[in-house]
Amino acid sequence: MEYTGLSAAIAGYIDERRRVKKESVEKSCEKALKEEPEAARRVAISTEYQAQLQALDNQFAYIPWLTDAAKRAKQISLVTHAPKFTHGDAKGSGVLDDRESTVAKGYLSTLVLSQPEIDTIGNAAAANSATLLLLTVDGISVADCIAQDDISPFTPFTDDPQLLGEWLAGFKLALVDKDPSSHPLAKQIFFPVAEQKYHLLSPLFPSSLAHEIYARIGQSRFGEQAKEIREAKKAGKYHAELQVSYPGTAIQIYGGSRPLNISSLNVARGGKMLLLSCAPPSWRGRLTPPSGKDILYSSEFNRRTWQQVNQLKSYLLSVAEKESTLEIRQQRGRYVVALVDALLNYATEIQSLTELAGWSSHPDCKLPDAQKIWLDPHHPSAEFQQQRSKNAWPGEIAKQFAHWLNKKLEHKRMTFALAESQAWQKVFSQRLWAFDLGRREEV
Repeated sequence: MEYTGLSAAIAGYIDERRRVKKESVEKSCEKALKEEPEAARRVAISTEYQAQLQALDNQFAYIPWLTDAAKRAKQISLVTHAPKFTHGDAKGSGVLDDRESTVAKGYLSTLVLSQPEIDTIGNAAAANSATLLLLTVDGISVADCIAQDDISPFTPFTDDPQLLGEWLAGFKLALVDKDPSSHPLAKQIFFPVAEQKYHLLSPLFPSSLAHEIYARIGQSRFGEQAKEIREAKKAGKYHAELQVSYPGTAIQIYGGSRPLNISSLNVARGGKMLLLSCAPPSWRGRLTPPSGKDILYSSEFNRRTWQQVNQLKSYLLSVAEKESTLEIRQQRGRYVVALVDALLNYATEIQSLTELAGWSSHPDCKLPDAQKIWLDPHHPSAEFQQQRSKNAWPGEIAKQFAHWLNKKLEHKRMTFALAESQAWQKVFSQRLWAFDLGRREEV
């Protein structure tokens, strides 16, 4: 007989279960026959395994298998909220929340899921019944049909109305808990608000919602589109989709080495659940003008450049015994340019504090005059602006930078003298002109 729709899905599932079971028996038979040299014994072995295969054919015939599955369905429950996530020994009822509501608008809850993934709790030995109920074709599951007393997915397997009624009644027990109950280990707190009305202060774990969150985060990290977006970003290329990330997640384990004790979806996640970070954001403090004796030795500039300084120092130590080549000088120059640019970027941020113009004249500011002139370009004093226009200060700052860099690079294996200082000054002056003075001339 040819099956279609959900009937085909049911037949295919049973056939696949039969195939897997028979394949295991056939492999065992093949192994036993290879290890047995005696012909008579080989015949006996073959007969024994053929009997097992015939028993499986009988077991997985559609009518007996569906009859057994319907009887076992009462041992499991289809739920969206499962109790054992709260405590592995909680024996209360789960909840299958299939409402269509807008109550949850603006809140992250199970109700926002258009098609929640249904979880299964109960006797693991009856898991096949749950899998059967969750078979879906064109957005409609076997469980949906059972809930509406629609037995049509099963009619191709028998025309016996009594048997169909037994299947419907049996499978329906997995959808409705006739005796709903809580359990002390579920730790639910019901707060009375009226006669026989309560607010649930500690609800059951939303397994379906948790599974959706886990899947979304997984897609954002390991999905093909996410990989393409990251590759495009790394290559400096445009991608039409947004990059989505969930920073600071934590992993919680449910069920230990036996995740099936909790639920079937817990098994699908390997017993893991990703928890979203609830930590407050780490705000960067508002930038303030430097008040120390030298911007180059400020904690903020050190924080920005210590890694680059260490990289330059390590590189110079690695080539200290080698003869100077163009490649070495160019690489050294790239490191120095990066440090100069870090200082210029920091200086630009300070210069942008226009609302604090004149800050360099405060008594607490101990910066050298050249740095004051450089970093406080919007100072309202005419005398200050006159000093700035003389352009004597860039050379002073270049010397200060060179002295700072020589101090940072000091090492018993390396000596930095006037030649290096002049090289650093030259690089700084060129970058300063292009970055600051040249820009000012354009304005």
